[in-house]
Amino acid sequence: YPGRVYCQSHFFTCEKNTGGYEDIQGWFKLAPKNMYIFDYPCGYKIWYEPFGSFYAMKEKMEYYLDNGVRGLYYCGVPRNFRDLFIFVQSAMHWDRRADVEALIDEFMPVYYGKAAPFIREYFDTMHREVVERDVHQMCEGRCPGIITAELAGKALALFAKAEEAVAKNRAALHRVRA
Repeated sequence: YPGRVYCQSHFFTCEKNTGGYEDIQGWFKLAPKNMYIFDYPCGYKIWYEPFGSFYAMKEKMEYYLDNGVRGLYYCGVPRNFRDLFIFVQSAMHWDRRADVEALIDEFMPVYYGKAAPFIREYFDTMHREVVERDVHQMCEGRCPGIITAELAGKALALFAKAEEAVAKNRAALHRVRA
């Protein structure tokens, strides 16, 4: 479905993904309980750009599991919040009803230490932008519009606070900067 899915920031029901959604529903009819998925949760065109696919991939994972998908392969993982993505997606493989928000809350302080509240605020802010401004990001295309002057200013301020909070913790500081 990559040729007919033009937005990885939203679920298949996004108006930019209707062709791919029709395709995958057809495949589920042709090969019920015998599907393997190759999915694209990150951007390739501008590698450093924040990519808001986290919640879309959560919805896709639930959809895949509901439809008997037997295997899932990711063509890369998001560069921002990579380890969080892997942690949550792995937990969902074990328990499809896993509470994603609780998993995020569990992960943040362990991974980011005292910077966790600032990083969580950035994470939530970025994903709110995707939803509220209806930002469509495609894995192989430019994604104009995710970064606005307002979002950049808020993000830089949050990261400054996060770095300050973990200035004496080299591991957490490295993770914040990454």
